[in-house]
Amino acid sequence: MPVTANGTTTANGASTTLLNGQANGTSVQDAPVISTLPAADFNWKITLENKIIAITGANRGIGLGLAEVCLANSAAQIFSLDYMEPGEEFFALQKKNPGKVHYIQTDVTKEESVENAINAVVEQAGSIHGMIANAGMTRHQPALQFDRAQIEQLFNLNVYGAFFCAQIAARKFIELGVKGAVSRQIFTFYRQQTD
Repeated sequence: MPVTANGTTTANGASTTLLNGQANGTSVQDAPVISTLPAADFNWKITLENKIIAITGANRGIGLGLAEVCLANSAAQIFSLDYMEPGEEFFALQKKNPGKVHYIQTDVTKEESVENAINAVVEQAGSIHGMIANAGMTRHQPALQFDRAQIEQLFNLNVYGAFFCAQIAARKFIELGVKGAVSRQIFTFYRQQTD
């Protein structure tokens, strides 16, 4: 039984659909190759040239990796909004990128802390163009063992913290007339839950 380019046939083997304007009965072998990929010489690199990016939880781990990626794509400055003090890896990135990597102590579960941090970014850098809500946590234990305090801690950081960051950054973009972007980094939860 002949199969058409999109895989449909009738009981007698005749095609019932069209693909790219071709007549019924076109076989898979005769079908044109369709690709959604760009040309082989396409430049996949994004540019963050002259952009100021704030990343929550960027003092270590995935957040610090995101900071490195932003810098590799020409970001002007990166601000880590983190509750914990920076460590050796953060200072190494800061040393490698003089004047471009900064830390502002921030508790993303508190709106006032996030607002103060965003204002400090703008005061220091003159603007803000991106917010990556990376900070998050999980607990490795069966769901039946969670108590209310643990659930509230998870929601305060993972849900409300991300929301506060997105909302406050968006308000600042509007205030400054900046076409900004907010991203929620979710790989932390996926990676940790599949360990």
